[in-house]
Amino acid sequence: MKNISSKSSEKINKILSSEEYTNVITFMNDELIDVGQYGKKKIAHFGATEGIDQYKNQNLCIIGTPH
Repeated sequence: MKNISSKSSEKINKILSSEEYTNVITFMNDELIDVGQYGKKKIAHFGATEGIDQYKNQNLCIIGTPH
């Protein structure tokens, strides 16, 4: 994870290590957060989430702040 403080990095590692969900929405650039190394699947990225209904009623993880 590039440009992330150690405190933020610890929190992200804890979140992504959770077994609560497998699907993640985050940044388009995989260099910022690589969810694959945690066994998670990036289903969409900020700016490309409109109209995705197949994940309705599932636990999803949203990491980051869209700009």
